[in-house]
Amino acid sequence: MSSKWSVVDVVRDHYETFVDAESGQWLLRDYVGMVAVPIGLGGLVAWRDPSLAGAGAMLSGVGIFTAGLFGLLLQVFSLATRVVDDPRLAGQTRLSRLVDELETNVSYAVVVGLMTTAALMVANSWHQLPSAQARWGNGFLVALIVHLVLTVFMAIKRTRAVYRKMRGL
Repeated sequence: MSSKWSVVDVVRDHYETFVDAESGQWLLRDYVGMVAVPIGLGGLVAWRDPSLAGAGAMLSGVGIFTAGLFGLLLQVFSLATRVVDDPRLAGQTRLSRLVDELETNVSYAVVVGLMTTAALMVANSWHQLPSAQARWGNGFLVALIVHLVLTVFMAIKRTRAVYRKMRGL
């Protein structure tokens, strides 16, 4: 049993959605795209050392974006209850699984958004850090933001799949 504030299950469930719908096999390209690409871009930023100006503006944007994701999560919850309660959708296991995966991905996006927001709050004080530390901090921020965007892209793709599945009924 985990503590009330733990998001370990959300993270685990998100990564368990990286499977092929037909075969159930995990997809290496999903792990590469969702993990390696953000880390690589963050590492590139840390290595090249560009200055990221406007952490306060980024903080506002990511905070508002995360709030919107939380609103989306509530809408997905509403969709899930409709799928369960609607007798016309009874027996639609693929649709139910897609909605569950969508909820998992959006929940994870909210977690990443909150982590990014917290990191940007800390970044507002980075101007006092030595250059090397600020450089790696900027790389970490870029990795988080890229990961957040890719997670939202994943949720958009699942939303489209749910829509197409519901339209095809």
